[in-house]
Amino acid sequence: MHSPTMRRARARAHLASPPPSVSAVGRASAVGRASGARASRVGLAIAVALALGSAPILAPTPAHAHDQLVDTTIVSDPESGSTETVRLTFSADLIAVGTEITVRGEDGATLTDGDPAVHGRDVEQPLSLPLPEGEALASWRVVSSDGHPIEGAFGLVTSGDGTSTIVEATALEATTLQIGASLDATGSADSPDPAASEADHAPGSRLLLGVSLGAAALAAAAVITLVLIRRTPARKA
Repeated sequence: MHSPTMRRARARAHLASPPPSVSAVGRASAVGRASGARASRVGLAIAVALALGSAPILAPTPAHAHDQLVDTTIVSDPESGSTETVRLTFSADLIAVGTEITVRGEDGATLTDGDPAVHGRDVEQPLSLPLPEGEALASWRVVSSDGHPIEGAFGLVTSGDGTSTIVEATALEATTLQIGASLDATGSADSPDPAASEADHAPGSRLLLGVSLGAAALAAAAVITLVLIRRTPARKA
């Protein structure tokens, strides 16, 4: 049998030390909190990486870069049949501001009469009458419905009876092209390069740019993720 003194001493010793299960639960809770914090940081970094990487690619882009020239026609005098006006028709209504059309003959003379008129999708440019027989280079510049300027060129071949035919600019004689693209008295270019088509940015170029920006953003986000993971302190059990 144990004396009352020994029983009281053992009871006090038992009360002085916490149960082993409490200490184990505390350590497990601390480890769980550390793991949860680390997982939260990694998850946040991954979410940021995905957002940065997909933003340039998912950015909305227009289905068509700009309006396009769909037809070029000649308006003739109903009696004589001689050419009076050239009409350009585009795929959508144009913005009237900034419209320019120049027509130059083989000798460099200007063959336009007044300013061009914009009527929705159509642009009409009156010509000086009578038109001289021979070739002429017509250069145009308009502002499409999305606010971007587009430009181009075509050829005009007039016969002796005053009737004209629309041809490709590249079909004209080299001398006509050289005169048409010469500098005017102010030193500024009077017409664009006739061999160039409408000034337009292909949608594929914008897609390539978006993919490149997305790849760069993903690379930067990956570096940030690694830094966050390495800076997260490891908790001892």
